[in-house]
Amino acid sequence: MRIALVALIAGCASAQEQPRAELRAIWVTRWDYRTADDVRTIVANGASLGVTDLIWQCRGQADAYYRSSLEPWGDLIGGRDPGFDPLELAVKEAHAKGLRIHAWMNAMPVWRGKAKPPADSIAGRHPDWVVVGRDGKPQAPNDHYLCANPARDEWVKHVGAVAADIVSRYDVDGLHLDYIRYLEGDWSYDETTLARFGANPEEKTEEWTEFRRGLVTETVRRIRESVRKARASAMLTAAVYPNRLARSRIHQDAERWVREGLVELVFPMQYNDKDADFFDRVREAHESFGDRVVPGIGVFKHETAEQTARQLEFVRTQRCRGVALFCYANFWRTPDESYAKTSQNLRDLRVATVRKLFGK
Repeated sequence: MRIALVALIAGCASAQEQPRAELRAIWVTRWDYRTADDVRTIVANGASLGVTDLIWQCRGQADAYYRSSLEPWGDLIGGRDPGFDPLELAVKEAHAKGLRIHAWMNAMPVWRGKAKPPADSIAGRHPDWVVVGRDGKPQAPNDHYLCANPARDEWVKHVGAVAADIVSRYDVDGLHLDYIRYLEGDWSYDETTLARFGANPEEKTEEWTEFRRGLVTETVRRIRESVRKARASAMLTAAVYPNRLARSRIHQDAERWVREGLVELVFPMQYNDKDADFFDRVREAHESFGDRVVPGIGVFKHETAEQTARQLEFVRTQRCRGVALFCYANFWRTPDESYAKTSQNLRDLRVATVRKLFGK
């Protein structure tokens, strides 16, 4: 009896020590698909590469690449219903091939580009949601994103509702947050934020920084609560800046999110064409997050497939949860070639190299 019990205990211990299967992800941007055939091709190619997870962008700038009653259709897909639901089809195709799929949503952005946001956009309907600079002026349209202010409770409720809507209506395996932060710069000096802070930012600079960091964390918490209520089984993950110093500058306390269980995994965007710098960042990420980290490799920065292989193999030596590749367009042609200017030869070499590493 004692021998049997010892064997059982030893067996349980051995099972507990077994490492979890490697997560192998690839980001698919909203530039990568236009038609139902595009969606089917992307999923098939991802499966052929050997990935286990697709990070599928379905929200870019408070718009929708799925059927939504909360936000307008994205302009890259024509600004109207294309006659099919891209996210629904992607989920169906991914699961048929044994892949997990995460709905990727840019959290803070509400508009992109120099043009004035149209009246029916979220930014057009709610201009007071946009962050304000030190000069007291709202962020102006520019080459990049206009971003929402996490001190505005009505905006936080809205983005939480969008997250809940996605996970409740689509059989996604998770929700992936991007741009869950302030933009680079010094924001937001609007009346609402200053009133909530209750002091002069010039006199309490450290407290002002910590206050804004807390607003971002509270947004993550509210999204987490919305997702749990809508479907508790859905994983919540986040793409974050590459190292502690960079994250501190944009008020992104990802270490706290992991510590408090607000996200299951973090994906540091460690995009670097210098291997030594990349290796240092991965080591730091593992120190910060342990097995909750999935380092992101910026394939677009690599001039050779061999460099992609070196960085991928290094991640595997660090006992991370897995690895993520940015992005699909750097492996296969897409409808928008302006997004990833890569030769077909290099794409083919990347595909062959990664397939071999992923055992395909």
